[in-house]
Amino acid sequence: MKGIIKSLALSAEKYLTSVLIALSYFLFAQELPAEKFGEYSTVESLAIIFTFTCLMSLDSIAFDTSLKSEEKSEEVFTTAFFVKLLSALVGYVLFNVVSYYVFDFSIYLTIFIGSIIVFKVGTILQISFVAKDKILETVLASLLSTLLSLISKIIVIYSNVESIYPIFFLCDAFFIFLIFTGKFSIFKKSSQFKWDTAMELINKSKYFILSSFAILSFGKIDQVIISKMINFEMVANYSLAMKVIGAFVLVSNAFNLIFAREVSLVSSSKGKELSNRIREMMLFTIFIGSFLSIVNYYLSPKIIEYFYGDKYSYAISLVELSSPLIFLIFFSSSVGKILITKGLGKFALVRNVIGLLSVVILSVLFIPIFGVAGAVYASIIAWIMSSIVLVFIYKETRVIFLSLL
Repeated sequence: MKGIIKSLALSAEKYLTSVLIALSYFLFAQELPAEKFGEYSTVESLAIIFTFTCLMSLDSIAFDTSLKSEEKSEEVFTTAFFVKLLSALVGYVLFNVVSYYVFDFSIYLTIFIGSIIVFKVGTILQISFVAKDKILETVLASLLSTLLSLISKIIVIYSNVESIYPIFFLCDAFFIFLIFTGKFSIFKKSSQFKWDTAMELINKSKYFILSSFAILSFGKIDQVIISKMINFEMVANYSLAMKVIGAFVLVSNAFNLIFAREVSLVSSSKGKELSNRIREMMLFTIFIGSFLSIVNYYLSPKIIEYFYGDKYSYAISLVELSSPLIFLIFFSSSVGKILITKGLGKFALVRNVIGLLSVVILSVLFIPIFGVAGAVYASIIAWIMSSIVLVFIYKETRVIFLSLL
């Protein structure tokens, strides 16, 4: 019961944060011409794909490792932080090279928006407080970062200075990085980098690192494809719809983090207890995922219409069509936590690569037929294949999930 209460507390913070982020995004879209907003969104999508270089999958591995070896917790998170930071800096340079020479984006845009790649490293320190069961501190620090980010973004939006608009996209990641780096340095002064620990973490996460590239591309490549096959205005409509969907999906991060902690604390030798924890997590996943999908279908179109009228008319129908994605991504996120706990990195990689290939191929096939809605259809089919179908095709995961019935 305690785990559920903590999960709800973190979920409430994440949901409030996601609502405020979405509202600031809505305001930004309102101020900019659709074409310009679409261009910024495309650059952001490409930057998010490159955040695989900040090794987000290492967060979950470090989280799981620290729970199983609490005496090494500080060492694990400090080491993971520096490994992620070095990798992210390399990724930042690569992103700017690819954006300029392959996609011909403005180097000014990519330098600022690409900073997301480096600042995303801060999530490892945010998770370190959850691992230590410091839920209240995590919630308060996260809310403070959200407040500072919101104030900064409002200043950017209403400055009417186009040259500082790209800063809007890095505010959220920057303040998470700033606040949690400060908190971590205050409480973890004795921590130090350990090369052996770094090798252990990288070895455990090697498949998940490759998998993270696939999953990030899976979630963002559609906007890059739309920009090439249609135009930036359609990217703006699609991006706006996905941002609304993302506000609901963010809840799954906090929800799964607490449940994953409960699952990780149970030894694999305690088969029955472990199955009960996983079953509890999946039942809540199905219930909350379904509920949020329904809420999105009825509420989100009204929000978009209220804010914009006809300016982003395509986004209204797109956000309705995209409702099943909330459930599918929620389900996939929970399955991913189980795969990490069970050490099934190879399957996670296969699952995400198939999802990525599916969304690329189907988008290229569907967009000429259905227009921008084709990207939504492609995403839904790809998520069904990678999140549900493959789970029951692969023997080891099939055994896990059938045992829950």
